[in-house]
Amino acid sequence: MAVAARPATARADDATAGPEEPRPDRGAFYYPGGPDAGELRGVVGLSLDVLPRRLVEAEQRIVPRVTGGVRVGLPHGLWLDARVSAIVLSNELLAGVGWSYATPDCAFELHERLGLWFGAIGVEGFDATGVGLVNAPGMSFGVAAGDVRFTLGATAILSHTQTFRVGGLTLRRNRLTFEGLELPLTVESMWPWGGAMYAGLTMVWARPDYQLWLVFSDGETRQLYPRFVVGYEI
Repeated sequence: MAVAARPATARADDATAGPEEPRPDRGAFYYPGGPDAGELRGVVGLSLDVLPRRLVEAEQRIVPRVTGGVRVGLPHGLWLDARVSAIVLSNELLAGVGWSYATPDCAFELHERLGLWFGAIGVEGFDATGVGLVNAPGMSFGVAAGDVRFTLGATAILSHTQTFRVGGLTLRRNRLTFEGLELPLTVESMWPWGGAMYAGLTMVWARPDYQLWLVFSDGETRQLYPRFVVGYEI
């Protein structure tokens, strides 16, 4: 971020105090107001999906993941980003482009991301892998309140192709499918010395095979479940 401008009177009063130290980078990662051209932001964190009981039945329904991302600003409000979430069983890597418009009190963005999901499980008597291509267009709106940023978004989940392998059997789906929606609410609290903490809740409304590829479901019924997120922004 650029060094903050100071009033001329303040500069005159501080003329003997030596050069001014630059303000720390305090840009939020998820808030749609940036980053500025040439600015790089990063984030690391954790997410926790609580899958519907009717999907997993008596099996483990909590799916934790390690998450991360980078975003770099381009001229004219444009930016590029990449995001990853991983736990071996279920992983996702997305890269995208977006456009942001911001005022001092609020911001808006449009984005488009394309990526790959993949997963694997190998236990005695059961060996399976899955891979697919996904598309995630969406938008978000943010409000600034002091050092806190609130962001509400909406992203569509589109599947282009999926391949599942179980032992010697292979199942492919080569068609465009609307898997569901993600509705994230994120709160970011920026620290005076730089960086920020974030926490949020995403409501995911999706088909069973997106929620957990191991179910190998052809069902079209979408179910709602929560995803909790927390982490640190660099």
